[in-house]
Amino acid sequence: MSDLLHRRTLLGTAAAALILSACGGSDGGYDGGYGMAMPPPAAVVLETITATLTGDQEAPAATTSGATGTATFSLNRATRTLSGAVKLDGLTDPTAAHIHLGAAGDAGAVEIALSISATKDISLAATVLTPDQLANLDAGKYYVNVHSAAFPGGEIRGQIGREVFTAQLGGQQEVDPKATTASGTGLLVLNPLTRAISGSIELTGITATAAHIHAAAAGSNGPILLNLTDHGGHGHFTVPDNTVLAAADVDTLRKGGLYYNAHSAAFPGGEVRGQIGRRVLKAMADGSQEVVATPSAATGQATVVYDPVTRTITGSFTVANITATAAHIHRGAVGVNGAIAVPLAETTPGSGIWSIAANTALDAPGAQALLTSGMYVNAHSAAFPGGEIRGQLNPAK
Repeated sequence: MSDLLHRRTLLGTAAAALILSACGGSDGGYDGGYGMAMPPPAAVVLETITATLTGDQEAPAATTSGATGTATFSLNRATRTLSGAVKLDGLTDPTAAHIHLGAAGDAGAVEIALSISATKDISLAATVLTPDQLANLDAGKYYVNVHSAAFPGGEIRGQIGREVFTAQLGGQQEVDPKATTASGTGLLVLNPLTRAISGSIELTGITATAAHIHAAAAGSNGPILLNLTDHGGHGHFTVPDNTVLAAADVDTLRKGGLYYNAHSAAFPGGEVRGQIGRRVLKAMADGSQEVVATPSAATGQATVVYDPVTRTITGSFTVANITATAAHIHRGAVGVNGAIAVPLAETTPGSGIWSIAANTALDAPGAQALLTSGMYVNAHSAAFPGGEIRGQLNPAK
Protein backbone atom coordinates (compact mmCIF):
# COMPACT_ATOMS: atom_id res chain seq x y z
CA MET A 1 0.00 0.00 0.00
CA SER A 2 1.27 3.47 -0.77
CA ASP A 3 0.22 7.06 -1.17
CA LEU A 4 -1.22 6.06 -4.55
CA LEU A 5 -4.16 5.00 -2.37
CA HIS A 6 -5.79 8.35 -3.13
CA ARG A 7 -4.26 10.23 -6.08
CA ARG A 8 -5.65 12.90 -8.28
CA THR A 9 -5.73 12.25 -12.02
CA LEU A 10 -6.28 15.15 -14.37
CA LEU A 11 -8.15 14.13 -17.46
CA GLY A 12 -7.51 16.94 -19.84
CA THR A 13 -10.41 17.67 -22.15
CA ALA A 14 -9.13 18.86 -25.52
CA ALA A 15 -9.84 22.51 -26.21
CA ALA A 16 -12.77 22.99 -28.56
CA ALA A 17 -11.87 23.31 -32.23
CA LEU A 18 -12.06 26.78 -33.66
CA ILE A 19 -15.08 27.03 -35.92
CA LEU A 20 -15.45 29.96 -38.26
CA SER A 21 -18.66 31.89 -37.84
CA ALA A 22 -21.05 31.71 -40.73
CA CYS A 23 -21.48 35.45 -40.28
CA GLY A 24 -18.02 36.52 -41.38
CA GLY A 25 -15.43 33.95 -40.52
CA SER A 26 -13.42 35.81 -37.87
CA ASP A 27 -10.27 33.84 -37.04
CA GLY A 28 -10.57 34.77 -33.37
CA GLY A 29 -12.65 31.66 -32.53
CA TYR A 30 -16.31 30.76 -32.50
CA ASP A 31 -18.23 33.75 -31.13
CA GLY A 32 -21.62 32.13 -30.67
CA GLY A 33 -23.05 34.77 -32.98
CA TYR A 34 -22.56 37.50 -30.36
CA GLY A 35 -19.14 38.82 -31.29
CA MET A 36 -17.29 37.22 -28.28
CA ALA A 37 -14.95 34.20 -28.21
CA MET A 38 -16.27 31.22 -26.17
CA PRO A 39 -13.93 29.65 -23.56
CA PRO A 40 -12.87 26.00 -23.97
CA PRO A 41 -14.73 23.40 -21.91
CA ALA A 42 -13.49 22.98 -18.34
CA ALA A 43 -11.18 20.05 -17.61
CA VAL A 44 -12.66 17.09 -15.75
CA VAL A 45 -10.80 16.18 -12.57
CA LEU A 46 -11.08 12.59 -11.36
CA GLU A 47 -9.70 11.37 -8.05
CA THR A 48 -8.55 7.76 -7.81
CA ILE A 49 -9.22 6.19 -4.42
CA THR A 50 -8.24 2.63 -3.55
CA ALA A 51 -8.68 0.06 -0.83
CA THR A 52 -6.64 -3.04 -0.05
CA LEU A 53 -8.79 -5.95 1.11
CA THR A 54 -7.60 -8.62 3.56
CA GLY A 55 -9.17 -11.04 6.00
CA ASP A 56 -7.57 -9.49 9.05
CA GLN A 57 -9.61 -6.29 8.56
CA GLU A 58 -12.94 -8.09 8.98
CA ALA A 59 -14.96 -7.05 12.03
CA PRO A 60 -15.88 -7.95 14.66
CA ALA A 61 -13.40 -10.81 14.13
CA ALA A 62 -10.64 -11.34 11.59
CA THR A 63 -10.94 -14.26 9.19
CA THR A 64 -8.27 -16.83 8.37
CA SER A 65 -8.63 -16.30 4.63
CA GLY A 66 -5.47 -16.00 2.56
CA ALA A 67 -7.34 -14.11 -0.17
CA THR A 68 -6.65 -10.46 -0.94
CA GLY A 69 -8.21 -7.80 -3.13
CA THR A 70 -7.75 -4.32 -4.52
CA ALA A 71 -10.62 -1.90 -5.05
CA THR A 72 -10.05 1.07 -7.35
CA PHE A 73 -12.60 3.87 -7.58
CA SER A 74 -12.82 7.06 -9.65
CA LEU A 75 -14.51 10.06 -8.07
CA ASN A 76 -15.75 13.11 -9.95
CA ARG A 77 -16.02 15.49 -7.04
CA ALA A 78 -17.87 18.13 -9.03
CA THR A 79 -20.74 15.76 -9.80
CA ARG A 80 -20.19 13.49 -6.75
CA THR A 81 -20.06 10.51 -9.12
CA LEU A 82 -18.25 7.35 -8.00
CA SER A 83 -17.43 4.29 -10.11
CA GLY A 84 -14.90 1.49 -9.90
CA ALA A 85 -13.98 -2.18 -9.71
CA VAL A 86 -12.61 -4.77 -7.29
CA LYS A 87 -9.93 -7.27 -8.31
CA LEU A 88 -9.62 -10.44 -6.22
CA ASP A 89 -6.68 -12.75 -5.63
CA GLY A 90 -7.42 -16.15 -4.13
CA LEU A 91 -11.18 -15.67 -3.78
CA THR A 92 -12.74 -17.27 -6.83
CA ASP A 93 -16.43 -17.45 -5.94
CA PRO A 94 -17.71 -14.29 -4.23
CA THR A 95 -21.37 -14.46 -3.27
CA ALA A 96 -21.89 -10.73 -2.67
CA ALA A 97 -19.96 -7.48 -2.41
CA HIS A 98 -20.92 -4.10 -0.99
CA ILE A 99 -19.72 -0.74 0.21
CA HIS A 100 -20.60 -0.49 3.91
CA LEU A 101 -20.70 2.50 6.24
CA GLY A 102 -18.35 1.93 9.16
CA ALA A 103 -14.98 3.02 10.47
CA ALA A 104 -12.08 0.58 10.51
CA GLY A 105 -12.75 -2.09 13.12
CA ASP A 106 -16.52 -1.58 13.08
CA ALA A 107 -19.16 -3.53 11.17
CA GLY A 108 -21.70 -1.31 9.44
CA ALA A 109 -24.76 -1.37 7.23
CA VAL A 110 -24.67 -1.75 3.46
CA GLU A 111 -24.75 1.61 1.67
CA ILE A 112 -24.06 0.63 -1.94
CA ALA A 113 -24.34 -2.79 -3.56
CA LEU A 114 -21.61 -3.81 -6.01
CA SER A 115 -22.32 -5.88 -9.10
CA ILE A 116 -20.86 -9.36 -9.66
CA SER A 117 -20.79 -10.56 -13.26
CA ALA A 118 -21.08 -14.13 -14.52
CA THR A 119 -17.28 -14.20 -14.67
CA LYS A 120 -17.12 -13.05 -11.02
CA ASP A 121 -15.87 -9.56 -11.86
CA ILE A 122 -16.95 -7.01 -9.25
CA SER A 123 -17.78 -3.45 -10.28
CA LEU A 124 -19.60 -0.26 -9.39
CA ALA A 125 -21.39 1.58 -12.18
CA ALA A 126 -21.39 5.37 -12.04
CA THR A 127 -23.25 6.26 -8.84
CA VAL A 128 -24.07 9.76 -7.63
CA LEU A 129 -23.32 10.18 -3.93
CA THR A 130 -25.27 12.42 -1.60
CA PRO A 131 -23.32 15.23 0.10
CA ASP A 132 -23.34 13.19 3.32
CA GLN A 133 -22.00 10.13 1.52
CA LEU A 134 -19.19 12.18 -0.01
CA ALA A 135 -18.31 13.51 3.44
CA ASN A 136 -18.20 9.95 4.82
CA LEU A 137 -16.00 8.87 1.93
CA ASP A 138 -13.55 11.69 2.63
CA ALA A 139 -13.53 10.77 6.33
CA GLY A 140 -12.56 7.16 5.62
CA LYS A 141 -15.86 5.79 6.90
CA TYR A 142 -16.62 3.45 4.00
CA TYR A 143 -15.27 -0.03 3.42
CA VAL A 144 -15.56 -2.67 0.72
CA ASN A 145 -16.67 -6.10 1.94
CA VAL A 146 -16.61 -9.26 -0.19
CA HIS A 147 -18.64 -12.22 1.03
CA SER A 148 -18.28 -15.93 0.26
CA ALA A 149 -19.94 -19.21 1.16
CA ALA A 150 -17.10 -19.97 3.58
CA PHE A 151 -17.36 -16.53 5.21
CA PRO A 152 -20.95 -15.30 4.70
CA GLY A 153 -20.40 -12.25 6.90
CA GLY A 154 -17.44 -11.19 4.81
CA GLU A 155 -14.20 -12.90 3.81
CA ILE A 156 -12.05 -9.87 2.99
CA ARG A 157 -12.52 -6.19 3.66
CA GLY A 158 -10.72 -2.93 2.92
CA GLN A 159 -11.22 0.64 4.12
CA ILE A 160 -11.61 3.05 1.20
CA GLY A 161 -8.92 5.73 1.17
CA ARG A 162 -7.14 4.39 4.25
CA GLU A 163 -4.45 1.84 5.11
CA VAL A 164 -5.46 -0.44 7.97
CA PHE A 165 -3.01 -2.44 10.07
CA THR A 166 -4.12 -4.94 12.70
CA ALA A 167 -2.26 -6.55 15.60
CA GLN A 168 -2.75 -9.54 17.87
CA LEU A 169 -1.08 -9.05 21.26
CA GLY A 170 0.23 -11.84 23.44
CA GLY A 171 3.03 -12.74 25.82
CA GLN A 172 4.73 -15.06 23.32
CA GLN A 173 5.61 -12.11 21.09
CA GLU A 174 7.70 -10.44 23.78
CA VAL A 175 11.42 -10.88 23.04
CA ASP A 176 11.64 -12.61 26.40
CA PRO A 177 8.32 -14.52 26.15
CA LYS A 178 5.99 -14.03 29.09
CA ALA A 179 3.92 -16.78 30.72
CA THR A 180 0.65 -14.86 30.82
CA THR A 181 -2.94 -15.47 29.85
CA ALA A 182 -3.36 -11.80 28.92
CA SER A 183 -4.09 -10.93 25.32
CA GLY A 184 -5.20 -8.06 23.15
CA THR A 185 -6.15 -6.80 19.73
CA GLY A 186 -4.92 -3.65 18.05
CA LEU A 187 -5.75 -1.46 15.10
CA LEU A 188 -3.86 1.34 13.38
CA VAL A 189 -5.37 3.42 10.57
CA LEU A 190 -3.24 5.59 8.29
CA ASN A 191 -4.40 8.41 6.03
CA PRO A 192 -1.72 8.19 3.32
CA LEU A 193 -2.35 11.75 2.12
CA THR A 194 -1.70 13.43 5.46
CA ARG A 195 0.22 10.66 7.30
CA ALA A 196 -2.27 11.11 10.16
CA ILE A 197 -2.94 7.98 12.21
CA SER A 198 -5.60 6.78 14.61
CA GLY A 199 -5.89 3.52 16.46
CA SER A 200 -6.30 1.64 19.68
CA ILE A 201 -5.64 -1.56 21.58
CA GLU A 202 -8.14 -3.56 23.63
CA LEU A 203 -6.63 -5.72 26.38
CA THR A 204 -7.99 -8.59 28.46
CA GLY A 205 -6.51 -10.31 31.49
CA ILE A 206 -4.10 -7.49 32.29
CA THR A 207 -4.10 -4.28 34.32
CA ALA A 208 -1.76 -2.31 32.12
CA THR A 209 0.32 0.45 33.67
CA ALA A 210 1.29 1.89 30.28
CA ALA A 211 1.13 1.11 26.57
CA HIS A 212 3.13 2.37 23.62
CA ILE A 213 3.96 1.96 19.96
CA HIS A 214 7.60 0.92 19.65
CA ALA A 215 9.83 0.77 16.58
CA ALA A 216 11.41 -2.64 15.89
CA ALA A 217 10.82 -5.73 13.80
CA ALA A 218 9.37 -8.90 15.31
CA GLY A 219 11.87 -10.54 17.64
CA SER A 220 13.66 -7.30 18.55
CA ASN A 221 13.04 -4.61 21.15
CA GLY A 222 12.92 -1.00 20.05
CA PRO A 223 12.47 2.53 21.39
CA ILE A 224 9.11 4.10 22.14
CA LEU A 225 7.72 5.95 19.14
CA LEU A 226 4.40 6.99 20.66
CA ASN A 227 2.75 6.98 24.08
CA LEU A 228 -0.83 5.71 24.06
CA THR A 229 -3.64 7.29 26.07
CA ASP A 230 -5.32 5.23 28.80
CA HIS A 231 -9.10 5.67 28.68
CA GLY A 232 -9.79 4.12 32.05
CA GLY A 233 -9.74 0.59 33.33
CA HIS A 234 -6.19 0.10 32.07
CA GLY A 235 -7.46 -2.05 29.20
CA HIS A 236 -8.32 0.45 26.46
CA PHE A 237 -5.56 2.63 25.04
CA THR A 238 -5.71 4.92 22.01
CA VAL A 239 -3.40 6.84 19.72
CA PRO A 240 -3.56 10.52 20.75
CA ASP A 241 -5.71 12.76 18.56
CA ASN A 242 -4.02 14.65 15.72
CA THR A 243 -1.01 12.32 15.62
CA VAL A 244 0.95 12.56 12.36
CA LEU A 245 3.82 10.22 11.52
CA ALA A 246 7.05 11.28 9.88
CA ALA A 247 7.52 9.92 6.37
CA ALA A 248 10.27 7.58 7.58
CA ASP A 249 7.96 6.18 10.26
CA VAL A 250 5.25 5.52 7.67
CA ASP A 251 7.80 3.51 5.70
CA THR A 252 8.71 1.57 8.85
CA LEU A 253 5.04 0.90 9.55
CA ARG A 254 4.46 -0.50 6.07
CA LYS A 255 7.50 -2.76 6.46
CA GLY A 256 6.15 -4.26 9.68
CA GLY A 257 8.64 -2.44 11.89
CA LEU A 258 6.26 -1.10 14.57
CA TYR A 259 4.63 -2.93 17.46
CA TYR A 260 2.19 -2.36 20.30
CA ASN A 261 3.49 -3.13 23.80
CA ALA A 262 1.47 -3.14 27.03
CA HIS A 263 3.31 -3.02 30.35
CA SER A 264 2.20 -4.13 33.81
CA ALA A 265 3.50 -4.11 37.37
CA ALA A 266 4.39 -7.79 37.04
CA PHE A 267 6.16 -7.25 33.71
CA PRO A 268 7.37 -3.63 33.56
CA GLY A 269 9.26 -4.24 30.32
CA GLY A 270 6.12 -5.48 28.62
CA GLU A 271 3.60 -8.25 29.27
CA VAL A 272 1.91 -8.49 25.86
CA ARG A 273 3.10 -7.33 22.48
CA GLY A 274 1.73 -7.36 18.94
CA GLN A 275 3.44 -6.57 15.66
CA ILE A 276 1.38 -3.99 13.76
CA GLY A 277 0.25 -5.18 10.35
CA ARG A 278 1.73 -8.65 10.75
CA ARG A 279 0.71 -12.05 12.09
CA VAL A 280 3.34 -13.85 14.16
CA LEU A 281 3.42 -17.64 14.40
CA LYS A 282 5.57 -19.79 16.68
CA ALA A 283 6.62 -23.43 16.90
CA MET A 284 8.46 -25.53 19.47
CA ALA A 285 9.98 -28.62 17.85
CA ASP A 286 10.99 -31.99 19.26
CA GLY A 287 11.02 -35.64 18.30
CA SER A 288 7.69 -36.50 19.89
CA GLN A 289 5.79 -34.54 17.23
CA GLU A 290 7.21 -36.53 14.33
CA VAL A 291 5.00 -39.06 12.58
CA VAL A 292 6.35 -41.60 13.69
CA ALA A 293 7.87 -40.09 16.90
CA THR A 294 11.67 -40.22 17.25
CA PRO A 295 13.66 -40.66 20.49
CA SER A 296 15.82 -37.62 19.69
CA ALA A 297 16.87 -35.23 22.45
CA ALA A 298 17.17 -32.41 19.90
CA THR A 299 14.92 -29.36 20.12
CA GLY A 300 14.10 -26.33 18.05
CA GLN A 301 12.03 -23.18 17.93
CA ALA A 302 10.70 -21.25 14.97
CA THR A 303 9.14 -17.86 14.34
CA VAL A 304 7.31 -16.96 11.13
CA VAL A 305 6.04 -13.44 10.40
CA TYR A 306 3.24 -13.15 7.84
CA ASP A 307 2.19 -10.05 5.86
CA PRO A 308 -1.54 -10.36 5.05
CA VAL A 309 -1.34 -7.84 2.19
CA THR A 310 1.47 -9.46 0.19
CA ARG A 311 1.29 -12.96 1.73
CA THR A 312 5.07 -12.82 2.16
CA ILE A 313 6.69 -14.58 5.10
CA THR A 314 9.95 -14.07 6.96
CA GLY A 315 11.48 -15.95 9.85
CA SER A 316 13.78 -18.72 10.96
CA PHE A 317 13.99 -22.13 12.63
CA THR A 318 16.77 -22.57 15.21
CA VAL A 319 17.71 -26.13 16.21
CA ALA A 320 19.95 -27.55 18.96
CA ASN A 321 21.58 -30.93 19.62
CA ILE A 322 21.14 -32.01 16.01
CA THR A 323 23.31 -31.97 12.90
CA ALA A 324 20.53 -31.15 10.49
CA THR A 325 20.97 -32.04 6.83
CA ALA A 326 17.90 -30.05 5.75
CA ALA A 327 14.97 -28.13 7.18
CA HIS A 328 11.66 -27.05 5.71
CA ILE A 329 8.20 -25.74 6.38
CA HIS A 330 5.73 -28.46 5.43
CA ARG A 331 2.00 -28.25 4.88
CA GLY A 332 0.08 -30.60 7.16
CA ALA A 333 -2.05 -30.68 10.29
CA VAL A 334 -0.90 -32.08 13.63
CA GLY A 335 -0.21 -35.80 13.28
CA VAL A 336 -0.18 -35.68 9.47
CA ASN A 337 2.87 -35.66 7.21
CA GLY A 338 2.72 -33.21 4.33
CA ALA A 339 4.62 -31.92 1.35
CA ILE A 340 7.34 -29.28 1.57
CA ALA A 341 5.83 -25.81 1.30
CA VAL A 342 8.88 -23.62 1.96
CA PRO A 343 12.52 -24.78 1.90
CA LEU A 344 14.82 -23.28 4.53
CA ALA A 345 18.53 -22.51 4.19
CA GLU A 346 21.12 -22.63 6.97
CA THR A 347 22.51 -19.13 7.38
CA THR A 348 26.03 -20.41 8.17
CA PRO A 349 27.03 -24.09 7.97
CA GLY A 350 26.77 -25.63 11.41
CA SER A 351 24.98 -22.63 12.95
CA GLY A 352 21.71 -24.47 13.38
CA ILE A 353 19.78 -21.40 12.18
CA TRP A 354 17.62 -22.12 9.14
CA SER A 355 15.98 -19.11 7.49
CA ILE A 356 13.23 -18.36 5.00
CA ALA A 357 14.58 -16.89 1.76
CA ALA A 358 13.90 -13.22 1.05
CA ASN A 359 10.72 -12.39 -0.88
CA THR A 360 9.07 -15.75 -0.15
CA ALA A 361 5.32 -15.51 -0.73
CA LEU A 362 2.54 -18.03 -0.19
CA ASP A 363 -0.45 -18.59 -2.42
CA ALA A 364 -3.90 -18.05 -0.90
CA PRO A 365 -4.49 -21.70 0.11
CA GLY A 366 -1.00 -21.86 1.62
CA ALA A 367 -1.62 -18.67 3.59
CA GLN A 368 -4.89 -20.02 4.93
CA ALA A 369 -3.14 -23.25 5.94
CA LEU A 370 -0.52 -21.22 7.80
CA LEU A 371 -3.15 -19.17 9.63
CA THR A 372 -5.11 -22.27 10.68
CA SER A 373 -2.18 -24.25 12.16
CA GLY A 374 -1.85 -26.30 8.99
CA MET A 375 1.93 -25.96 8.59
CA TYR A 376 4.90 -27.27 10.55
CA VAL A 377 8.68 -26.97 10.65
CA ASN A 378 10.73 -30.13 10.20
CA ALA A 379 14.46 -30.73 10.62
CA HIS A 380 16.01 -33.75 8.92
CA SER A 381 19.23 -35.61 9.75
CA ALA A 382 21.27 -38.54 8.50
CA ALA A 383 19.86 -40.68 11.31
CA PHE A 384 16.27 -39.59 10.60
CA PRO A 385 16.08 -38.58 6.93
CA GLY A 386 12.29 -38.23 7.09
CA GLY A 387 12.57 -35.80 9.98
CA GLU A 388 14.15 -35.88 13.44
CA ILE A 389 12.24 -33.03 15.09
CA ARG A 390 9.06 -31.27 14.15
CA GLY A 391 6.93 -28.40 15.48
CA GLN A 392 3.48 -27.15 14.50
CA LEU A 393 3.26 -23.46 13.63
CA ASN A 394 0.52 -21.76 15.65
CA PRO A 395 -0.49 -18.10 16.04
CA ALA A 396 1.58 -16.58 18.84
CA LYS A 397 -0.48 -16.06 22.00
